[in-house]
Amino acid sequence: MRTQLDLTSALGISVPRCGPCGHHAAIHTHQSNPTTCSYQRSECLLDAALVMKAHSHAPARMAEHCRDGCCWQQRASASHTDLSRARRDVATLFSRRNTSIWLSDAPEFPLRSPAQDVPDVVLAEGQAQIDWNRPRVAIVGTRSASPHGLLDAAELGALMAEAGVIVLSGLALGIDAAAHRGTIKAGGIPVGVVGTGLDQVYPRRHGELHRQVHRSGALLSQFWYGVGPRAYHFPIRNRLLAVLADVVIVVEATAAGGTHSTVDHALGAGRPVMAIPGSRRNPAAVGCNRLIADGAIPLLEPDDVLTQLGMVVPEPMGSGEVTDSTDSADRDDELLGALAGEPATIEQLAQLLGLDFQQVTQRVGAAIDAGVVLKDRGFVWPS
Repeated sequence: MRTQLDLTSALGISVPRCGPCGHHAAIHTHQSNPTTCSYQRSECLLDAALVMKAHSHAPARMAEHCRDGCCWQQRASASHTDLSRARRDVATLFSRRNTSIWLSDAPEFPLRSPAQDVPDVVLAEGQAQIDWNRPRVAIVGTRSASPHGLLDAAELGALMAEAGVIVLSGLALGIDAAAHRGTIKAGGIPVGVVGTGLDQVYPRRHGELHRQVHRSGALLSQFWYGVGPRAYHFPIRNRLLAVLADVVIVVEATAAGGTHSTVDHALGAGRPVMAIPGSRRNPAAVGCNRLIADGAIPLLEPDDVLTQLGMVVPEPMGSGEVTDSTDSADRDDELLGALAGEPATIEQLAQLLGLDFQQVTQRVGAAIDAGVVLKDRGFVWPS
């Protein structure tokens, strides 16, 4: 029999409790018979939050096992002399911010299958009601993404959103941001897993994106409020991002970068890893190509992700041949032929076309206006 227990009057939400004595069955950690005690679920959640707060600057300690019989209350008491007041303060904070707290050993923790080193406590905020039983993908990649990589990430985010898939990423520059924006634009559910406290915006230029993700989906963190970015936070963040996903997708990755820690965590947890192959001339594709060589699943079409998730791939709309709507007079096929699907500098194009620098600059400008090429970081890219 399950009854409802008010978390606290300040928190204003209720959580289930169960077990022979009417208390939550997992209220104590590392205790052989938790159902015989009178320790309540509400106190368990608040004490777990207090332990998280106390360890906010040493998050690796959260994974440490304490002595047998040690529970959240004992751990919280060790760092808070007035436990009742500390609980009230946390409850008030959670009520004001509408924060949810997840314990890794609780049934509501959205972990699909077991994984090692899952954080004990995760905080979540967001205005959307999320069904965590939906399929989930993590879309990750380099901060130094190419224009093609950014387009691929945004397109994947949008297509996953249209298929009803939850899209997770890390709110970082480059691929992460593009995936979030594509998901939001398509009306999907973006989930940002961050390496700071939920009240911190990093990078700062992502203030509006941070708000959009909060409004359309959710923000998750295993760091307490006020904790800013630290280099060692992001591999820890990547672990949570990887284990929450059903499939991890790498859009672009350099030879060495944070994306590889996400991949390592995903493989360690038994999550499939997919990677988009790229040109050997693109330094942002080197990591993806190496992942595929090492056994990652090549992602050739977005529908490949749905197949990996075990979802039904929708039939294509219509059977007619796709035509390019760009006016042929604006396409500059000679320029596109010189690019041959790869980026090039103005100097390289001038050499390939046998024209002077000024002539090529004018033609590239016209092609940019027509939407058939992009210019980024000194390179001209076919769009």
